Amino acid sequence: GLTPDVVTYSAAVSACEKGRRWELTRVLMKRAKGAGLSLDVVFYSALMSACEKGQESERALALLEELQRERLEPDVFAFNAAISACEKRRQPEKAWALLREMQHREIDPNVMSFNAVISACANVGQWQPALLLLSELEVKLLAPSVITYNALLSACDKGRNWRWAIELYEQMGKMRLETDSTTHNAVLGACEKGRCWAQVLELLRGMHGADITAYELAVRACEVGLQRQHLPELLSVGPQQVGLTA
Repeated sequence: GLTPDVVTYSAAVSACEKGRRWELTRVLMKRAKGAGLSLDVVFYSALMSACEKGQESERALALLEELQRERLEPDVFAFNAAISACEKRRQPEKAWALLREMQHREIDPNVMSFNAVISACANVGQWQPALLLLSELEVKLLAPSVITYNALLSACDKGRNWRWAIELYEQMGKMRLETDSTTHNAVLGACEKGRCWAQVLELLRGMHGADITAYELAVRACEVGLQRQHLPELLSVGPQQVGLTA
């Protein structure tokens, strides 16, 4: 029969990633190396992506180092997988360093590159660097996506910056980006943490498809703000499962 080459192995790794059979990628790498094949950047990028999605973030980062030891030039896909691995490991500084390394190597980051670094910042509530990345993304004439804004809102929520959360939410409206429950709950969460019950209610009234978490945040904001007169309205229009904490 035909002997599999590096292209075959790369396709097999990608198939494992799509089929969520990440454990098989180790077998494929061992076989490819055992066959004496010269592994290329496409193979490594596919392998790193599979590792990152399979919660093997440490292995993804180790593969980036191995790739470079083999004198291969990492591409945007390899860097994106490594940056996403840093996001999962809650290492925003490392994610930033990889983004800068891309630029130093004259590899153009794409929206996914920026989204991954912003998400890494969001995980630890670093809203200031996340906002700097939004500016940088726009300077490069890349269009921020719903994922970009949701990560930024998450950074503001965890970083307790309700003013910027509202600003970003309004920007999404101007850009006609479709918001979702992640968007709603992040902006409401930031306002609830800031004890801004009036803003929570105003935002909630303008939202379409707000879920139970959104109404629970609004109830909590009103309770903390001693505005219990608004609770009947929330409990009547919100999902039936919303309950009072006291």
